[in-house]
Amino acid sequence: MKDETTFLECWIRHHAAIVGRENLIVFDNMSTSAATLDLYHPLEPDLLVVRFQGFHNKLHRVEHLLGTG
Repeated sequence: MKDETTFLECWIRHHAAIVGRENLIVFDNMSTSAATLDLYHPLEPDLLVVRFQGFHNKLHRVEHLLGTG
């Protein structure tokens, strides 16, 4: 997701209530919105945020994540 502050805030709250914030991973497609980035800070270090650039389907290719492909 990218710059989806309202949706993201609801999503985190909903899923954290089910599994705990420490069990969530947010994949952020290089958000630039200050509101979105500010949302992460009070949730750290419990919330893991992985920032990536490019098309989301590349996340499913391990070699891309490792920089080997």
